[in-house]
Amino acid sequence: MIFVARAAHVQSAKILATLALERMFELIGYIVLLALAVSFLELPPALERTRPIAWLALAGVSALMIFLIRRPERVRPRRVHLGSWFDKTKAYLRHFVDTLGGISTGPRFGVALVLSVMVWALQLWTYSLTARAAHFNLPLVGTVAAILAVNLGFAVRATPGNVGVFQMMYAVTAAGFGMDKDLAIGVAFLIQTQQILPITALGILMAPEFIFKRRQARRAEDEGLQLRSRAEEPAR
Repeated sequence: MIFVARAAHVQSAKILATLALERMFELIGYIVLLALAVSFLELPPALERTRPIAWLALAGVSALMIFLIRRPERVRPRRVHLGSWFDKTKAYLRHFVDTLGGISTGPRFGVALVLSVMVWALQLWTYSLTARAAHFNLPLVGTVAAILAVNLGFAVRATPGNVGVFQMMYAVTAAGFGMDKDLAIGVAFLIQTQQILPITALGILMAPEFIFKRRQARRAEDEGLQLRSRAEEPAR
């Protein structure tokens, strides 16, 4: 949020609202996949027990989407006197909520929902193809169960990149379908490598200023200090 706000010169509340919607639709895609899987597939008992939770969560996010779309826009005063930190925080949260409601429209939500479901379907395909490439013949229902299990804690990352937790959840789920746990850990590392490294490289190529801008600023600052010291030498 801080990087984008500084680079694009956009208010951080707007960036935060956009990120919040992005995370919400990631959650919606997961809930849709979970609701469909527990309703039509034979999953392990641990996932089967989440059927009522999945449908309640789907109803909850649907109500939230309807609320955001139908929420009326509020006209904020142009100048507001902000004294204490409490007033500033309250004004920031109000701006965040107003922005969240302002960018929430039916067409946007429709496109975002379709794209989110497509992303989860492609991720499922990635899991399946990677396992097949490693001669790890996990059935489709096992792949669905694995992707649901490893993404249960996507909102809170226990480790950087969820490394370790991802492999453990994938291996435990695959072992429930009679697969070798050690081989499953190796497949999980392959899957996570494909998910992290290409996206990181693509991000660096598309926005190199986030990494190299600071180096250039430091180099310019060092050159400025050197020029200043040279200019002061004759005076000494």
